Amino acid sequence: MASSLFAPKILRVEVTEGIDLESGVYVTGDRITVGTGPGDTLRLGAGDIAAEHLTLIRREDGKGWEYFTSDRGITQIDKGNPRTGAVRAGMWFRLGNESRVDIKRVPMPPELAEAAPGDEGK
Repeated sequence: MASSLFAPKILRVEVTEGIDLESGVYVTGDRITVGTGPGDTLRLGAGDIAAEHLTLIRREDGKGWEYFTSDRGITQIDKGNPRTGAVRAGMWFRLGNESRVDIKRVPMPPELAEAAPGDEGK
């Protein structure tokens, strides 16, 4: 248990309400999309969610992430601009009427630790 306290951290987008409960994806690479499209990184099944409903893009300086929401669906956010802003651990998005995704900071799984540049969770 103590090893997880010192393990590198990474952001994870996790479904906390809705039909896709507990589905999630680690925030890696340069771009993550959440929606109902066949190319979405985290593909959801709710009928009131659009393709690419939520997009996370790594900032150009590589230090952190920005979010963008689609204007093709209903989106609520815990606080801040409902269309774009900085991603932070602890924030949540309601996509459509029933699905909610939370941004969590979690220990990096071993399979990602070797390939990660080291700043996903910062």
